[in-house]
Amino acid sequence: MILSNDYMKTIDLLLVSPYNNIGYIYLKLNQFQQSLIYFHKALELAHPSGVLTIHALIFAVYNNQNNPNHTFNYYKLNIKDHISQLDHDELVRLDFNIGINYYQLKNYNQALSDLKTDLELISSNQINSPSNQLKTEILTKIISILEKLDKWSQVNEYSMQMINYKSTPDIYIRIGIAYFKQGNSQDAVDHLKKEYQLAKTTGDIQNMTVIERYIDVFSRKIK
Repeated sequence: MILSNDYMKTIDLLLVSPYNNIGYIYLKLNQFQQSLIYFHKALELAHPSGVLTIHALIFAVYNNQNNPNHTFNYYKLNIKDHISQLDHDELVRLDFNIGINYYQLKNYNQALSDLKTDLELISSNQINSPSNQLKTEILTKIISILEKLDKWSQVNEYSMQMINYKSTPDIYIRIGIAYFKQGNSQDAVDHLKKEYQLAKTTGDIQNMTVIERYIDVFSRKIK
């Protein structure tokens, strides 16, 4: 039986979603070469209206391969001039990956700008409830950049936001360090003492030890 071209095109389009799904699974498993194989298969068969979405996924894979110049060139060639075609949910993830790419290129100010824009987009309620994991990833990278730029008051600001999504001893310690870096040794010690009591209540001996060291160092600076 000879199949018509229209029928074959339909079959091809039906394969796009499975290929994308498999590629995404490999991406989550950090198996990037396998991920690229399936995304490129999807790209070959996709309808023109779906091509940009796949390019954005490929861009995400490249972003995890520690080759920022190649990644940025792919973005400029395949995505940059067509961003307006993406829906808000796709744009959130793309903006995050653009910010990460600029971070890898050590363009921290541009990375910070893109990641802050991403948070604003999430807060605008124009997207479908992004996961707390994505918000945490964005905030973690913003805090890391602000620390590199010595913007300690903003480190505190965004660390406080982080607590709403992921409350860990590490983030409380970073808040204490940020207070100290601003010259507020007493605030740093007071903040860490509260976290020490929380760690003590939960029996978190490892973090109790770390926090105690910071309290000791910061206390020496109090006049």
